[in-house]
Amino acid sequence: VSGQTVHIIDDRVKIVLEAGDLLFLNQYTYHKVLPAGKGDSGINFIILPEFFDVAFSMVEEENELKNFLVDTLRKDNSRGNYLHFHVSGILPIQNLIENMTWSILNHETNRHKINQTTMGLLFLQLMNYTDTLEDHDKEQFGNRLTMNALRYIEENYRDATLEELAKMEEKSIYQVSRLIRTHTGYTFKELLQIKRMNKAVEL
Repeated sequence: VSGQTVHIIDDRVKIVLEAGDLLFLNQYTYHKVLPAGKGDSGINFIILPEFFDVAFSMVEEENELKNFLVDTLRKDNSRGNYLHFHVSGILPIQNLIENMTWSILNHETNRHKINQTTMGLLFLQLMNYTDTLEDHDKEQFGNRLTMNALRYIEENYRDATLEELAKMEEKSIYQVSRLIRTHTGYTFKELLQIKRMNKAVEL
């Protein structure tokens, strides 16, 4: 909210949050916050896993980007999973966080449902801004690139190519292909086919 807060993930990754940043932590992640200074403040939401059921149901069609987000935030992993979005300049996202905070602080009627719906809208917006993900280590770099790839497929499924994606990411085709396979279990071609089939079903 103001100033900055310093977070340590799994005793190995240091993350400095600036005002407007969002840090999502998987429930299995070991995490500590270093002492804050005067004028440093942030808001910590503790969200039960079942809370996401309503939020993600708002993405009606089968969507691999949504599935990847869900897995990142729910999967029990030997290495803690987290997503750090640098979204201070993105007004719709900041407005949604402000609305959710206001709803909680003012004990608004039906706030539970309102906040679940707001969280769903927040994730819908974040799916449009995967390029704001910060990668602090090798694992998070792979998450960011994979989410960018899934978003690219979502938006360009008619004529998407691995070559174009690699060029956009300024990486080799081999690097991009390997990271996608490692993080999703599918090849780029398979993900493209899944998207096209899901779109056919939707139509």
